[in-house]
Amino acid sequence: MKFIPKTLPFVEFIALMALLTSLGAMSTDAMLPALMQIGLDLGVTQINQTQLVISSMFAGFAVGQIFYGPLSDFIGRRNAMLLALAIFTVSSFISVVTSDFTALLASRFFQGLGAAGPRIIAMALIRDLYEGRAMARVMSFIAAVFIIVPALAPIIGGFIFKIYNWRSIFLMLTFMGLACLAWFGLRQSETLPAQNRNKFSLNLIKIEAAQVVKNRRTAGYTIVLGLIFGMFLSYISTAQQIFEVSYKLGDEFPIYFAINALALGAASMINAKLVMIYGMRYLSLRAMGAFCVIAVAFLPVVLAYDGVPSLWAFMAFCMSSFFCVSILFGNLNAMAMEPMGKIAGMAAALIGSASTLISLPIGVAIGQMFRGTLTPMVASFALIGAAAFVLLYRTSKISESNT
Repeated sequence: MKFIPKTLPFVEFIALMALLTSLGAMSTDAMLPALMQIGLDLGVTQINQTQLVISSMFAGFAVGQIFYGPLSDFIGRRNAMLLALAIFTVSSFISVVTSDFTALLASRFFQGLGAAGPRIIAMALIRDLYEGRAMARVMSFIAAVFIIVPALAPIIGGFIFKIYNWRSIFLMLTFMGLACLAWFGLRQSETLPAQNRNKFSLNLIKIEAAQVVKNRRTAGYTIVLGLIFGMFLSYISTAQQIFEVSYKLGDEFPIYFAINALALGAASMINAKLVMIYGMRYLSLRAMGAFCVIAVAFLPVVLAYDGVPSLWAFMAFCMSSFFCVSILFGNLNAMAMEPMGKIAGMAAALIGSASTLISLPIGVAIGQMFRGTLTPMVASFALIGAAAFVLLYRTSKISESNT
């Protein structure tokens, strides 16, 4: 007898998946307005250390991506999701009550570990229920969340922080976790029957990981993705300091952050149309080249103004740079996955995890160089961007020779 999973009403299913996949973005961006106060309240002596509140979450997210893929194949989507949500909810509550900065960083790591589950498992669950154009329709709705949430999260977090305190932001995340647990637990049935589940095998993971690493195309695109994400992470980690310290915007910071986030969303929609005409490699090379030109051209401007050019010049730099970054994110992921058809699920988890792990030391290193000016960030964008362009060009040549 063929297993036919029960499906929720379409609108409810989209809403549930959107809420689940928004946990990671909310956990990252909602905290940004409160970073400085967190450091003050928990006795941080070096203000740049508050950036670790962001990077520790990404570290957990990187580890979780590779963990939940095979786990959901082994114990089922439902059990894996409930475990991930429980980890997220408990770690969020620990962040509410902790009075030690190191303990907060540990709880943030586990918060990222929990948030990775909904991100990975939701995609697998969608694949279980939909295919072809129906799946594309669902994914388009989910993609809209990734445009809206990064723009709204700092505004929501800033509002809560202003009215209450930074602990209330973690309390909001705790309630979000509880809501997801209740909604998913009560309404979403299992979509992967026991007879279709894989056996959990470390040896299989090693074999499939070796296939990903040994493929020069996949490895090359993954490294480039990590370099790009590392530069973007440095911006996320220092955005609050740049806008509030360098530009003295105070409570207006979330608005300017949201404007830059919308540039990412706009590029995603434009890329969806252009990629069908020009192809992934063509767009990626030109977006990477434009990113480098923008950084190199803006560096003399930054130096001419002692590291702090006008706010609108900085906003123009961010929006144009992140427009390129958004085009690169989607296309690099797709190109890295191209040769991985037979192990697509594991490859997606490995590519996501590896690129995030590559990005962490880059993002942290650039962020820790912040001394009130844009010089370290823009110079790093120019240097790392140039290295990424060279690697992308060489990897693209390999891809062309194999097609």
